Amino acid sequence: MFHYQHMNNAMKPLDEGSPCSSSPSILRSKSGERRWVVYINDIIYKHLKNPKSDISSSIFIVPKFLSAAKPQHYTPQFLALGPYHHFSQELYDNMERYKLMIANQIRHQIEFQSFVCRLSQLDLHIRGSYHRRLDLDADTLALIMAIDALFLLELLYSQVQNHDLLRPLNKFITVSRCKRLSNDAVVRDIVKLENQIPLFVLREIFAAAIQCEATESDDLLASVLVGFCIEISPLNLTVGRRGVIDCAHVLDILYRLILPENLECSGEDDGPKEQPGNIQHSRSLKGNYLWSYPWNWMLDCFKILRGSKKVFEFIGRLLDLLPIVGGLVSSMEENPDRNRVEILIEDKTPLMEAGIKIPTASQLFDTGVSFKQSASIKTIKFEAESVTLFLPVIKLGANSEVILRNLVAYEAMAMPDFLAFSRYMHLMNSLIDTAEDVKILKDAEIVVMNGMKKDEEVAVLFNGIMTNSSMGLSAAKELDEAINGVNKYYKGRPKVKASRAIKKYVYSSWRILALMATLMVLGLLVLQSFCSVYNCPRLFGTLDIGGDNS
Repeated sequence: MFHYQHMNNAMKPLDEGSPCSSSPSILRSKSGERRWVVYINDIIYKHLKNPKSDISSSIFIVPKFLSAAKPQHYTPQFLALGPYHHFSQELYDNMERYKLMIANQIRHQIEFQSFVCRLSQLDLHIRGSYHRRLDLDADTLALIMAIDALFLLELLYSQVQNHDLLRPLNKFITVSRCKRLSNDAVVRDIVKLENQIPLFVLREIFAAAIQCEATESDDLLASVLVGFCIEISPLNLTVGRRGVIDCAHVLDILYRLILPENLECSGEDDGPKEQPGNIQHSRSLKGNYLWSYPWNWMLDCFKILRGSKKVFEFIGRLLDLLPIVGGLVSSMEENPDRNRVEILIEDKTPLMEAGIKIPTASQLFDTGVSFKQSASIKTIKFEAESVTLFLPVIKLGANSEVILRNLVAYEAMAMPDFLAFSRYMHLMNSLIDTAEDVKILKDAEIVVMNGMKKDEEVAVLFNGIMTNSSMGLSAAKELDEAINGVNKYYKGRPKVKASRAIKKYVYSSWRILALMATLMVLGLLVLQSFCSVYNCPRLFGTLDIGGDNS
């Protein structure tokens, strides 16, 4: 029999004992070294004897660069599943009693002890699924897997038990307690990357529980898993049980139902790139022209004023004010208008270098672009003839942010060369910047709010998820074609061309214009002061002719 005392002994870390170094290490005692040697030899020799046991890791601890903003969205807050968080004190106290209740119920249907022994034989396979080293012996790990997998199956089935296809399972699984536990907090914890259970463990325990043919067992389990994913998915799924049973875990199933594997990836576009305009040369010419006229005008004025002592004393006092004017100009430079439209990148610039650049939904709407629904991420496209951008429907509720964040994290860790889902999230982040953008997509039934009450919440959600774009983006042919098509159309609008011209030539020259305005004001003040001292009409030879005749 397995006892918790045995489990606690197995949980002793390798660094237990008198520390021999102040730096962090997994080895701080002789006993720790011996355990490490046994552990490594066990892996090496078992692997050599059984090459088929090789399995790529699919369950990761989310790195800080992804989880720093909202770590609570990546670590379980209510329910721990699997070895990463099973012995977390608060989570253990919350749910262990319920887990043991389920295990006690199911032991009448399966030989629990023999099932745990079966899982201990899969020890290397289980460990291979977890990216981080597990400092647990085989018996402890097997017992954790058995308890948590049973509880997870009950929770999954409690979400989808009303499906007609799953009615045969009613006689095998009792869901009264789990149904009460199936709240949003539990659902969020089930889909977190760090909280996953390998799917082959669920297959083993499910087959033992319902005691039927392996094919029938796999079909029923696939129905449970697909049904759960349908219930919680923010995006429409490519529904089908084919291949589901071969996925790594629940989050992997959800990912592959949202994003079919055949989403085409493209390399860098080799087409001709637009040559950037000679903006610097243009600015130089315009600057010279802008400087020439006011400077010559000022020289003429000073020639007239030459020799006037009083006037130049007044000019000196005016020049004392220039530092104040300069301070105002500097403050303008430090706080530019945030509402200015940024210059969009050229069509052929590699989009993965700086995230996706695309106008917001409101900017596109103002230039005549309409939005319509597409079936999935794969079918995102832009039709230039009808000026329509097709996007998949996304349903946002209480659990959506956690699900989307963990899908992004899983893709970044497990498929770093295929970041198509992250690319889609970057696209949505670019389209949605304000509540106005959300309203436009809501009216087009692209964004469906199931639980969220304010449009601002949706904008914050998308802007928050993709705040960190440093992980880069892979190219995806369908998305790239849609993005480039939108940018090409948008930049071709006269209104946008005018805005871009102002951006390039006016905003870039605003300091020159500000200095011009300052000099003109000073010149007028000087002229006014001069005319108050001298008779300007007589000096400039503009006396009234009628007056002379009289």
